[in-house]
Amino acid sequence: LLHNVSKKHNVGTLTRIATAFNVTTIVLTGNAHYNVFGCQGASAYAKFVHKRTLEDAVRWLKEDCACEIVGVEIDESAVPLPDARHAWCGEQPNVRSRAFFMGNEGHGLSEREISLCDKLVYIPQYGVGSTASLNVAVAAGVVLSAFAEAAAFAQCNKQGAKFDVAERPRRTQTRGFAEDDEEREMRIQARRLAREKAAHGDDDDDIDNPPPSLDTLFSES
Repeated sequence: LLHNVSKKHNVGTLTRIATAFNVTTIVLTGNAHYNVFGCQGASAYAKFVHKRTLEDAVRWLKEDCACEIVGVEIDESAVPLPDARHAWCGEQPNVRSRAFFMGNEGHGLSEREISLCDKLVYIPQYGVGSTASLNVAVAAGVVLSAFAEAAAFAQCNKQGAKFDVAERPRRTQTRGFAEDDEEREMRIQARRLAREKAAHGDDDDDIDNPPPSLDTLFSES
């Protein structure tokens, strides 16, 4: 679950990491447009879902997907990742589905965002201490690797120094644009209406009142 991740290379790297650790869905909130710069083609294997607000995303994950929302944040109430991994292993053979909530690169998860989480985990650091926190993509990689091991996902085949890459699936989403079923239906209806108006010569009817852009329709209020 990504909300307020602002740097374009982080979304791309997060996509690459998600596909490496068997993440089924990347949920985006706010603007439906996203940039996967640096994903090295991994976006073709990822499913993106857009929700207009963070609350909509959390509701969908909990009610429709039966996911526990796990925030990744350094907080007094957070559980160390090794302890969380041990608990996840204890759920075998049916490890519960979880959505890992990654925060903003600068300030992490806000109090509002933390309140929407079922649990929090943090990644312990060792040694003398030389960095306050990890990059959001690095943190996601550490946490997702721990969960993949706990869930006993089957490891990908590898040849030499590389893992095998599956045949690229047929693209079913517009590159760089995520939407849910309701938004997709709105877009289809808008295009259908535009075609009908063009067929009847009504192109000039709404010059002074153009329809809202996709960014306007899908931006978070």
